[in-house]
Amino acid sequence: MKNMRKSAALLSAAVLVSAMPSVHASEALQLSDPTYSVSNGDTEMTVPAPQPGFLTTTVNVTNPGEADASACLVVSAEDNATGKLTAIDADSKIVPANEDAQLSKGITLGSNQTHKYYVWDNIFNHTPLRNTPPTDIKNVTSAVKTNSVDLSWDDSLDDKGVKSYILKLNGIEVARSDSASYQLLGLDRSSSYSCEITACDEEGRLSGSAFVDASTYDMEYCILSENDNENFKFLENHNPTHNQMDNFTEPDFVAGRDCFKNTSQDKTDGSGKKVCFFYFPVSAKYIGADVRNVAIEVTYYDDSGTASPSIQYNSEDGQPGKSVNLEEKTNTKAWKTVYTEIKDAKFINPDSLTNSAFRVSAPSGTRVYKVALCPGDIYSPEAPNVKFGENTTDIYDMLFYPENSESAYGMTYSSINGVGCMYAPNGGTFEFDIRDKLATRTGGYIEVTYFDDGDDTLVLNYNNLADLKGAVDFTDTREFKTVQIPLDAAAFSNGIGGAAGKKFDFTISTKNKSPLAITSVRYVPGDSDYVYEPPTEAFAEVNADGTGLDGTLELVAWPNEDLSKNYDRNISFSGTDGKPAQDGKHYMYNREFTGYASGQAWKRWKNAFYFKINDGFLYGTDYNNVKIEVEYYATSGSIEVLGKNAAGSDTSIGKTAVVPNQWTTKVFEASASDGKNVAFSNGFDSSCDFRINFDCQGYIHKVTVYKDVE
Repeated sequence: MKNMRKSAALLSAAVLVSAMPSVHASEALQLSDPTYSVSNGDTEMTVPAPQPGFLTTTVNVTNPGEADASACLVVSAEDNATGKLTAIDADSKIVPANEDAQLSKGITLGSNQTHKYYVWDNIFNHTPLRNTPPTDIKNVTSAVKTNSVDLSWDDSLDDKGVKSYILKLNGIEVARSDSASYQLLGLDRSSSYSCEITACDEEGRLSGSAFVDASTYDMEYCILSENDNENFKFLENHNPTHNQMDNFTEPDFVAGRDCFKNTSQDKTDGSGKKVCFFYFPVSAKYIGADVRNVAIEVTYYDDSGTASPSIQYNSEDGQPGKSVNLEEKTNTKAWKTVYTEIKDAKFINPDSLTNSAFRVSAPSGTRVYKVALCPGDIYSPEAPNVKFGENTTDIYDMLFYPENSESAYGMTYSSINGVGCMYAPNGGTFEFDIRDKLATRTGGYIEVTYFDDGDDTLVLNYNNLADLKGAVDFTDTREFKTVQIPLDAAAFSNGIGGAAGKKFDFTISTKNKSPLAITSVRYVPGDSDYVYEPPTEAFAEVNADGTGLDGTLELVAWPNEDLSKNYDRNISFSGTDGKPAQDGKHYMYNREFTGYASGQAWKRWKNAFYFKINDGFLYGTDYNNVKIEVEYYATSGSIEVLGKNAAGSDTSIGKTAVVPNQWTTKVFEASASDGKNVAFSNGFDSSCDFRINFDCQGYIHKVTVYKDVE
């Protein structure tokens, strides 16, 4: 029996009829995808979709039932401008039990007209054939790389429209796409994956699936201490032509790994910096006159200095020893993997680089564990990650702080159930910084492997917000558990202030400061075609009962501090303190405190309103073009809004005398041309972006920030 289904062929995304009466039992009739032929003069040809001309629509019908059934094909043409029918015709047949039939009918379709077709199971009742799933997934193509797979396939058709395409890897759903393509990111290298693609319509009906092999490639690599890859060797102490020992290396061990360290002190890179080289020949497939597009990764111990390692190679233009820098050292005291893609390599063994295809140039004392390469067209970076072992941290495109057990956070390397991890006995905060070149993608998820012990909550915080952006409850399994926390419009722009003045993209902690042990953290970006569209305004408004704020701006204040102390953020809310609304509006207000200078007490309305802007709101904007609108009430004095400039100094966005004894809305603007150079980059303490000062007691009901102001 043929497995045929009804589908809707639409021109210009026209939709089929909406509400229809319920179907009859003969709905068991099964339909093929329609085929179309168009006749223009003496020529007739088959076309993939409705085309202008005399268009014939053909549908095959199968009746698997035990009784005869009727079927009717109706075709029509509809004017795009008026929506009126310009042509309609029909073909009907009795389809005997367990037999097939073909319905076919033609109409004239104009260039500005939409074609529609319907198949009814009874020409008299006009009951449509419904409840049929989308058409099968067909013609899947895949472009497999080391850590990703690009997929595309033919559109599936459905009478009510395809809602999404479901993608499963090895039987587990990993994504849904609203178009007939998807990029699977963050896959493991040299791993077997089978991808299943299924269409789903608005009523949850599923199409037949298509399966495609999505197994990823590996890079050729050389672990220097093993050096057992015949196709990719490390030339230890290889220096046949130079009198200077510019590649003298020796075995070493650091942070849990055997490695090699360069020790020459005789060679400089022309700038006076001491350098020496790690030399590598390559396999025959990379050798020859053709220019090679290659990707090279280097895993080294990032322990001191800021000089960046580099790759030196022969290039297309014949330049020997051409150099491309890798990422600069950041003193993370961890194993760090960095990479580069070279578009103009011309590898020759032997060549001027002392019988090697390329060399890694690094300051003397650099420890290298592994070097890998592959053709550039199959390379994709790993998902940024940090992996903790019992005595080491391994970094790929994502930094971690604190980086060692000497930190003020009290974190230590540890082992639980035989698994190496980083352990924070007092519930310390793990801070992570994704390399900026990868942090522009939004969507995706953060994957955390942690020890599930107790009844606390694992918290993921990003976009510099105080609320719990991602939270996972512990279930006390006393085992390591891997969770994937979806990201909601994440803007990784170094917006979270951390220890030692550092800035981070996200943090992981426990809500109630219970002990936390983590063995790995990974950031898997979303679809590369996803574009985050942040809102155009952010606000903070005192709620109806006067006890807090609504909106996306965050007030950073300490309302319960001792007023005798010199705190400048002592802010209270009218509803919390039992104060009446002012002219029907509740408010937040600054409080007078007593300060001391030269043993003398004095009072001052110093307390300021500090605000933190969601970094997702500022994502992709020109920080200089921002407008801040304040709705306030004061009896006298002045109001001022201050930000920070790029140098970190206070900058007045605007100051004015208050309008006394009435609610007033005042706008303060910072533009690219006013010379203020305001940078909303979390420059104040506690990562705040701006503050509002009164030299009197001031009430504020609402603050609104607008961006990209013309």
